[in-house]
Amino acid sequence: MPGFLVSGVSGLVGRHVLAGLLEQSSEELHTLARRPLPAPFAGQPRIRAHQADITDADAVAAALREARPAVVIHPAAIADVDICERDHALAHAVNVAGAANIASASAAVGAHLVHVSTDYVFDGSATNPGPYDEGTAPHPINYYGQTKLEAEQLVSAICAGRVGCAICRTALVYGINPAGRTNFILSILENLRAGRQVRAVTDQYNTPTHAANLAAMLIAAAERRATGLYHTAGGERTSRYQLVLSLAQYFRLDTSPVVTLTSAELAQPAKRPLLSGLSVAKAERELGVPAWSLQQGFAALQASSVA
Repeated sequence: MPGFLVSGVSGLVGRHVLAGLLEQSSEELHTLARRPLPAPFAGQPRIRAHQADITDADAVAAALREARPAVVIHPAAIADVDICERDHALAHAVNVAGAANIASASAAVGAHLVHVSTDYVFDGSATNPGPYDEGTAPHPINYYGQTKLEAEQLVSAICAGRVGCAICRTALVYGINPAGRTNFILSILENLRAGRQVRAVTDQYNTPTHAANLAAMLIAAAERRATGLYHTAGGERTSRYQLVLSLAQYFRLDTSPVVTLTSAELAQPAKRPLLSGLSVAKAERELGVPAWSLQQGFAALQASSVA
């Protein structure tokens, strides 16, 4: 029976999408990743794992020919903004060429595609601040954002007239992934608990997104065979500094280690959109999944044994 294929299941978003599908769907499930399936998915009789690097077009095409899914959900990417800025070749190979390989292979087997993108396709400038809706013209200011915008355009062009495609942009994703790297909110929580200094910028605004909430939106887009652009993110816009304070308050942690600074003082390799964030009204209306507040996201962290 045709089912779903999910890329990048070792990553935070892919992991939550696969977990959501196991819970919500009775259809056949396939995964595509460079490495073997991580726990707790390894050995699951409902999952058929396909090992391939998304930068290898032939391997991706062969995997999808074997799986023949009805829908492909593609969150796999290099999302570390500074790595992308330092290594343009790697970022382009994974985020652009890899996405094109997924789109081509999906179109070849008639699979609907749900492609995950980012709010970093926008500049977050004072003259064009977020939260952004789907009608806002993109203007990336770092190489990561450039690769994701190029991928959006390529994927849309490859799928056009062949298979349906939804581009789902998200923002500042967080959650627990024992098999992968940490993320901003988990790092902050760990440092606050240890009483270590936490540096929080006051001039970056965004809509933090719990990976489980994002996964529910992506699954809804897949099940409804949604097409076009969707902004799939958290429902509350906040500064990084206020986010740290809210996190500390929720988990009853001391805020005295928190030090404020500006983004310029961080001197990171890649520029960040400062006044960013996504408007999720269209996604909530058409996909039927409410965007979570910060409190709902923190509660999900607590329930996942972070506390």
